[in-house]
Amino acid sequence: KNFLVYGDAYKSISFLMWREDILKLILLGKDFDTLEVTAVSMLWSGNKLGLVAADRKENYQVYCFSPTTEGSKEGAVLLPVADMHLGSTISTFLPMHQPSAQLTAAGKMAPHLQGTAQMLLIYGTLDGSIGCCTPISEIGYQRLLWLQKRMHTELPHPCGLHPKAFRMCTATKSKTLPLAQKYRVHPIIDGDLVSRYCTLDFIKQNNLAHLNKTQPFLLVNDILQASQFLHHC
Repeated sequence: KNFLVYGDAYKSISFLMWREDILKLILLGKDFDTLEVTAVSMLWSGNKLGLVAADRKENYQVYCFSPTTEGSKEGAVLLPVADMHLGSTISTFLPMHQPSAQLTAAGKMAPHLQGTAQMLLIYGTLDGSIGCCTPISEIGYQRLLWLQKRMHTELPHPCGLHPKAFRMCTATKSKTLPLAQKYRVHPIIDGDLVSRYCTLDFIKQNNLAHLNKTQPFLLVNDILQASQFLHHC
């Protein structure tokens, strides 16, 4: 409750902390690139915090505040860790806590959901669409990441339009390009793409799972777990 992130129409985002003892906002870090921000919010899971910014070029990007990481200048520079082209301009974010339905009767997280999202982020766009982004468990992320890579090449796509090319961020070239190349190593899972796996016949599902050295039911379970939060919104 003592942290604040805000976006500028031209100068990207800044991360601040409210010091109640001196009644003052302290600037912790900022992005020094030029970015026309349209919406900004926070996304957290456990003790990990992501700063999410949407821009006028229909992208959204995730930054982290990491004072101990090389190149961050003791936190003064926010590190870009992930990005995706959405295809619509996001106008607002709505953070929501993970639904209580995911907890057991004892008030603890179900064993199969250990390490998953603590909250999700609903967004609305200028063309009227609504979407959601949420952290998932590391194991589930690795399986879905490999599935996404396989689906890029193993499945036919409408009109020959490649989803990987479509999802590439179209933001202005970064002034801190070495930082971006070094730390932006965690692609965002394209939910629209991987959800197609559940609609494939058993043979195709089994073949893709075999290429990923896993089982079809594990991939389906990961997809359903990532999407079931929406049913409680």
